[in-house]
Amino acid sequence: MNSSRRVILVTGFEPFAGHVVNPSAEVAKALDGRVVGSAVVRSAVLPVHHAEAIPAVIRLVEESDPLAIVHLGLAGGRARIALERVAVNVMDFETPDNAGHLAQGESCVTGGPAAYLATLPLDAMLAALLAEGVPAYVSNTAGTYLCNLTMYGTLDWLAARNHPARAGFVHLPLSPPMVAASGLDQPSMDVGLMVRGVEIALSVVARTTFPGKEDRHDRQPRCRGRHRAPHACPSHRVAPRRARRADRQLQAQRRPFPRHARHAPRARPRGREDRALSQGQRERADADGDVAAAARGQRRRRARGR
Repeated sequence: MNSSRRVILVTGFEPFAGHVVNPSAEVAKALDGRVVGSAVVRSAVLPVHHAEAIPAVIRLVEESDPLAIVHLGLAGGRARIALERVAVNVMDFETPDNAGHLAQGESCVTGGPAAYLATLPLDAMLAALLAEGVPAYVSNTAGTYLCNLTMYGTLDWLAARNHPARAGFVHLPLSPPMVAASGLDQPSMDVGLMVRGVEIALSVVARTTFPGKEDRHDRQPRCRGRHRAPHACPSHRVAPRRARRADRQLQAQRRPFPRHARHAPRARPRGREDRALSQGQRERADADGDVAAAARGQRRRRARGR
């Protein structure tokens, strides 16, 4: 892992409710260590346990200090990748967690707000996914199981500490082998497509989260003045060859005289007519840049006087 890059924390869940695998864990593991934009992904698998999931997230956040946290979870019956908008302060399990606990109408955080909104750029993530042909939508319910609990607990912990990390939750469909094993008519999505979709979403997160924190190797040249670097300035983007020529012309305009005396233009040798001029006339003629013309004018005046 490149230590100079910021971290995006991605988590999945272990299998639960009789499933042998969990696509969220597979996707998280596949993305571990992958570079997205100016960030690198650090992945982890969380326990499906009502009392251990949030402490595990807190430990990961304190260790990696991520710029964003993207939780992944399984949502059977959904055909598209779901970008969750809101988490509610309710635990109401239909299935016991892996510790055997069946929460009924309990609070995720006692005394906490009724709900938290995701702080990830959901609209931009959705647009990027659809543009790449990945089925996705923004969901207004993360359920009331461990997925909702994890999203709510993470956002509550970050808000209580004024932590700048952005956070949210992404639900994934069942994988084809899971549907085949169940024998039921349910929608599914290939794990490879899920990995691709989540990576696209993470790229948007990296691009929109703290855009001034890019890695120094990824920075583009900055326009340091009026058309100082037109090939690098988005508002003055031109062809590179024309840009270099424009740079040279601009530098010549800003530096009208050579930097070194040895490059200064040599004075033109003065002729006999030039020496006949008075000092004041010569200075005025030099200022105008036409000493010879002044001398010719003096000879014509003398000829007329005869």
